[in-house]
This record gives sequence, structure tokens and C-alpha cells, in this order.
Amino acid sequence: MGAMTLADGRRYVGVTLNKPAGYDTGEGVLNISLATLGGNNSGFLADAYRHIWFPDWKLGPTGSDKKDAKTLGTRGKAQIFTESNFDGNLTIVRQMTDGVPNADDKLFLLVAEKGIISYWLTRNGKFATVPLALGDKGYIYECMSDDPKEQEDEADVMKNNVPIVVLSRREYVIVA
Repeated sequence: MGAMTLADGRRYVGVTLNKPAGYDTGEGVLNISLATLGGNNSGFLADAYRHIWFPDWKLGPTGSDKKDAKTLGTRGKAQIFTESNFDGNLTIVRQMTDGVPNADDKLFLLVAEKGIISYWLTRNGKFATVPLALGDKGYIYECMSDDPKEQEDEADVMKNNVPIVVLSRREYVIVA
């Protein structure tokens, strides 16, 4: 297999407003059950990746904070990393008919209001169209949405930018 890029359709993204069980408990890898994600009325939008405009997508780490760590015997400037920082941004592609959103406008309706707390599951490697399965690993981000901004209107497509701030991140693995 040659070099893989995100443009190869290998970035799975799903989103829910429900905090996964155990998210605030402990550290390390969070075990997430497929049954919990896909259960009745779970609110998990498994195909969020289909509605996200690739050029504006950003969800991940940025540079960590630094702290001076110089002792009297240290030469030069000595620093250590402290708090991790994350950044997020997305543009939601919305299909329209005569200026009215289609029924498949779930992602925009789910997160496009200031102050909405959401949980974004990401997975790299497999094609985005391959559903989550036992053993899949990735990151889950706790995010807060800002007010959506209208960008472009191209015939029957509207793109709304929704800035998001990342409140926290955990590694996850899908379990039974």
C-alpha cells in the first residue's frame, strides 16, 4: 500500500451529544461499547464524515503549553511541556432544495448552536464508510460549538462553518 492521505477517505468521524460512560472516570484508554453507541435513541450520528467539508476540517492537538525548567547549572533555555492544547473547526455541507434543508441535515441540527457540548469519535486508517467495529481505536473529543457562520451557497448546497473548541480528549477502543 502506498502513502495514505486524509484525502483517501480514511477519516471516520461520528458524533453524539451523549457523554460516553466512563469518559470522566480514570485515565488511559476508554472502552466504548458498540451497543452503547448504536442503541435505540442513542443520538449517535455514525456518518458525520459525509457532511464535513474536508478543506476546513480540523480536530486535533496543537502545540502544548511550555514552562521554564532551568536550574542554575543548565545552559541555554530549558523548558518542559505542560498542558496539551487542541483545536477544532468544521464546515458542514448541507444539501438544500429550493433553499430548504433536506431531511439529511442531522449534523447541522445536532451541533450548530452556540454552547452545545458534543463528543466526536475519530478513527484513521480504515475507509470512513467502514462502520466502527470491535477493536477499532481512535480519539474521542469533547467539544463546544460556537455560532454557525454562513459561507457559501452553491445552487443546492450550503456550507456553514461551525467553530468548535476542544474541552478534552481521550483515546478509545471499541469493545463488545
